[in-house]
Amino acid sequence: MIVPDISINQTPPVKHLGWPSACPPESPLRHTTFNLNVPPSPQSTKTFIFDHFKAMDPCLHPSLLHQHGQFLRHNHGPIPNQVLIPMFAYCSTSMHYNIISAFNSAQPPVINPDFAERLDERLLWRGTTTGMNITEGSRWRGLQRMRLVKWANERNGTVSVLQPRKSRNERVGPGKPTRKARLNPAMLDMTFVNKAHQCVSAVCETIDEEFEFRRYQDQAAAANYKYILDVSTPLYFKFLQFVLITF
Repeated sequence: MIVPDISINQTPPVKHLGWPSACPPESPLRHTTFNLNVPPSPQSTKTFIFDHFKAMDPCLHPSLLHQHGQFLRHNHGPIPNQVLIPMFAYCSTSMHYNIISAFNSAQPPVINPDFAERLDERLLWRGTTTGMNITEGSRWRGLQRMRLVKWANERNGTVSVLQPRKSRNERVGPGKPTRKARLNPAMLDMTFVNKAHQCVSAVCETIDEEFEFRRYQDQAAAANYKYILDVSTPLYFKFLQFVLITF
């Protein structure tokens, strides 16, 4: 077999498949019609995760492409670079081959009471509207932080809640319908802080109107909660790029 010489300045045209280009030919994403304008149907049956790494793979679970700013910011997917550019990142996805770099800026909290001394048993989250640069026409409602705050502050409708067992031998029965207006305020304390940003002014105004914003919490206030949720912004952050030059 004769392998043709390929000039780096005259590379073959790219066939743009979008995100499916990064997946194996036999993967579910390559065998489904990927359309960001048609959201996936809600899960109708109970499922349990037994392989966390595979559960985060969009090639196996195409619905993830509708649910995170790392993917939504590129719409149907970027065109692959024709020149190899190593990218260092804090974290990555199964679709990317970034070089993971050690990074630790966390400082031990000054105010850190024992678990039993924390009085608020709601799940806490405070954060900003980061996730991607939000422009008019972008799919910002699918961002993970937008969906989280909307879900946590929903008051209409009911949700099925499993009831505690009376003994270790008793099977967990079906869920009991519980009003969100009663459940969510009792278990969740999640809002945005300050005001909408990382968005064009017209969209920022819409976000400010649709969501509640509060002041930043100081460490003393946050330390009163027993449970705190960490929600990332895009899955990887490019902070250094360089081109490999071969002589």
